[in-house]
Amino acid sequence: MWRTLLTPVLYAVKSDILDAAKAKRTNLTWRYGMCLYSDGHYDEAESQILEVFETRKQTMANPALMNGKQSQK
Repeated sequence: MWRTLLTPVLYAVKSDILDAAKAKRTNLTWRYGMCLYSDGHYDEAESQILEVFETRKQTMANPALMNGKQSQK
């Protein structure tokens, strides 16, 4: 069942639809990567999972980014 949803999920992840909700986009990207991994698409899954790790690393340094807020200077 979930395999039929991979194409629409990929569209949502790669578009700017979820830019305002970075946490939701990150969670969706993680789930997409794990679906690819469980389906044996290891190279594609790796790129998605690494993207999530990079996003989480950045938000740990600046938690305001996760909510789409930029620090004002």
